[in-house]
Amino acid sequence: MTSDCIFCKIVEGSIDSWKIYEDANFVSFLDRTQVRDGHALVIPKSHFADIHETPDQMLGDLAITTKKVANLVKETMKSDGITILQCNGVAGLQSVFHIHFHVIPGWDNDHMNEPWEARFLDAEYMEKVHARFSN
Repeated sequence: MTSDCIFCKIVEGSIDSWKIYEDANFVSFLDRTQVRDGHALVIPKSHFADIHETPDQMLGDLAITTKKVANLVKETMKSDGITILQCNGVAGLQSVFHIHFHVIPGWDNDHMNEPWEARFLDAEYMEKVHARFSN
């Protein structure tokens, strides 16, 4: 735990939260900035800044817990779908530097704005991008 991390403070109980799931290693609570009603966050109780810092086993267990929470949110909120979002680094839209997954319910004909603008690129450009992975 780090003393300046808001999520660590939630884990230790020094900041109130609206918990919807908890076990020995993970906790899920409603996001204070609800994108949709029922928008929850899933975090490990141990502090890891992002996906790159999180050990593989912990990340796998976090993904399994996120699925449990997604099922709980979908059932409780009677949603038609679920968006799972995980951000890393400022450039990757991360605002709290304690790894977490967003679980956001959605309903048919009630579309949330995507956090990116899709680009359909020609094959020549795609080949240049792909070549970067070969080097």
